[in-house]
Order: sequence, then C-alpha cells, then structure tokens
Amino acid sequence: MRALATFDADGTGPNPPRLIAGGLFSGNSGPCAAFVAQWNGVGWLPLGTGTNGAIYALLSFDFDGEGPEPEVLFAGGAFTAAGGTAASHVALWN
Repeated sequence: MRALATFDADGTGPNPPRLIAGGLFSGNSGPCAAFVAQWNGVGWLPLGTGTNGAIYALLSFDFDGEGPEPEVLFAGGAFTAAGGTAASHVALWN
C-alpha cells in the first residue's frame, strides 16, 4: 500500500465515506481490483476496474464544498489507463 484517502462518492447520499487504498497490489493479491481498492467496513472491494500500474498518491476533493456535487478522487502513479480509459499517470474518479 502506497496511498490512502477517504472518498465520499455519493456526497450527502446514504453511503458513508470509504477508505481508498492505492499501491503495488493487483487482483492476484485477493479480491481487490488492480492497484486500487475500497474498504466497506467489512472487507476490501474493487474500485471500478482499477489501473494498469501502481498508484502512489490519492486525494479526494470537493469542488463545490458543501454544495450538491459529490467529491472526486484523484490518483497519481505509474499507470497509463484507469477504468479502461487512457490516463497518463493521473486519473479522476467521480
């Protein structure tokens, strides 16, 4: 594990914020998606389909503060794709 962040994907929705972990692990290490996973309070789950390389930094950010839009999650690392989309070492989940 190289990076941790909390991420509230649905803002004021019913789901609580999740702990997100990024690093050098892959799906071969257990049920986690490639290089990124989320903790649901009981176990680790994939965050989408992950990336094709290691994640070294994670940051959640809320562009409108307490506004209606939920947070986004930035990831940085040694990858060129995230969630099946081209991403040159930086990705954004929303």
